[in-house]
Amino acid sequence: MPEGARRSVSARALALFSAGLAVVLAAVAFVAYRELLHYERRAVLHVPAGAAFGVRVDLEQLVLFEPVRKHLLPLVDQVSFGAGAHMDPEGAPSGRLARLREEAGLNLGLDLRELVFASLGRGDGWVLAAGGIFPGGDLLERVARVLASEPGARVRRQGALLILGPGELALARAADGVLLLGSNARAVERALVPSDAHRALGLMQEGAAALAALPAWLDRGVGGGLGFERVTGRLDFGDPLTLTLELAHTAAASNPPRRGLERWLRVDTSTFTPAADWGGERALLARAHFAAVSPTLTVVTTTWQHGELDRACRSLATWLEAATKRPGPGAQ
Repeated sequence: MPEGARRSVSARALALFSAGLAVVLAAVAFVAYRELLHYERRAVLHVPAGAAFGVRVDLEQLVLFEPVRKHLLPLVDQVSFGAGAHMDPEGAPSGRLARLREEAGLNLGLDLRELVFASLGRGDGWVLAAGGIFPGGDLLERVARVLASEPGARVRRQGALLILGPGELALARAADGVLLLGSNARAVERALVPSDAHRALGLMQEGAAALAALPAWLDRGVGGGLGFERVTGRLDFGDPLTLTLELAHTAAASNPPRRGLERWLRVDTSTFTPAADWGGERALLARAHFAAVSPTLTVVTTTWQHGELDRACRSLATWLEAATKRPGPGAQ
């Protein structure tokens, strides 16, 4: 090749080419992130109006996702939607999670990003909202085909809802992509349209997890008299996790805030009396610091060990499994 034909590339041209390539790669990375990885939290917007209790959990961190993967996701395989619908002849789980992934494109183990649980008024049931990077199209129809293929399964469409099993659980997908599972059709219908009901409840969107409870839920099962007007909480990542509770109470409450909280949890840290300890609450209270911010507000700070969190998820899974078996339509 003649010497004149071999012209070196100028430093300026090389710099411009490199800058252009960097812009293209950045744009591709951004689009991939937006389409494949990024998730905008929205499940909390499906807390129904009138909810008396709510819990929100961010699952993008392994410390929270692992207990959910270990204890809660297996419920998808274990819950029956009809006599023998989810079991093979040997009595082992049928692999419903795997079939949902392979046949419906719903990969809960990979795509799930957040969970929000809300309990409604007495007799109105509960709703579990699952947010994540779920596939498009008629996902509910594909899920219905997978479930309906199981021997003895009771699966039927009711408008925008799937009605599942003898307990008449309801499953739907909101317009923003959030999946809603409820104890009955009415509960899910109340949660379909996004709203700010979580603000009225006091359920925060910040933190690794949050909870909020009103007297209608707090006093249930303890005969009332706790003196709380609202309990809100926030869990922050760490080792151990940090839990902060705000106890709003009346100035003339008959029980001090600590006693009220212990009574609600059915724990008395001043004695060795046996008590339920489904999520390590005895240890949480023993480590807790109570600070009176005002005559009507007490802030509680404590820590939650990862093992205690795991135990709480296991206990919640046990409760949810029993709850899904209760007859509808008003199952709590």
